[in-house]
Formats: sequence, structure tokens, C-alpha cells
Amino acid sequence: MVDLDVRARRLLTIENLVAFEEEVRAGVSSDTLVVYTSGFPGSLERAFLQRAIAGGVEVVDHWGDIDVGGFKIYQHLCSILPVPVH
Repeated sequence: MVDLDVRARRLLTIENLVAFEEEVRAGVSSDTLVVYTSGFPGSLERAFLQRAIAGGVEVVDHWGDIDVGGFKIYQHLCSILPVPVH
């Protein structure tokens, strides 16, 4: 069941609040939906990501810290999402 009509084809997840604010303030393409995950996405964020993908998102780009935690979050997103994560 698709209950979210998404016009964006790209989803950008950002784990860091400062980076999220800077990205949004700089302007985001109309084909991109940006989500602040605050680290590992919780159940609410995971459900939203799944709904966005079911609604039309085709690819996920992830902005994460370049540290062990950041790489683990990236791997986690790759394992739970049914579309490519970059």
C-alpha cells in the first residue's frame, strides 16, 4: 500500500544536525527529499524512509561522519532499505 505520494526520486539522509541545516539552507533540488536521522534511524525514521521509498524514491544518498559510527550507520541503511544507498 502506498500512502505517501513522493515527487522526489532521491532521498538524502544526514546524520549530523549542523550538516543537515547547512544543506537545507543552501537549497535542495526539487527531486530530493532530505531527512535528518540523528545517527541511527529509529523506528519512526525507518518507517518514514520505507514509506518514502514505497511512494517513489529510487535512490538514497547518505551523508555521514567519517568515523566508525558513520560507517556503521551507512551499512545499517544499506541493510534495511530496498534501494541503492550511496
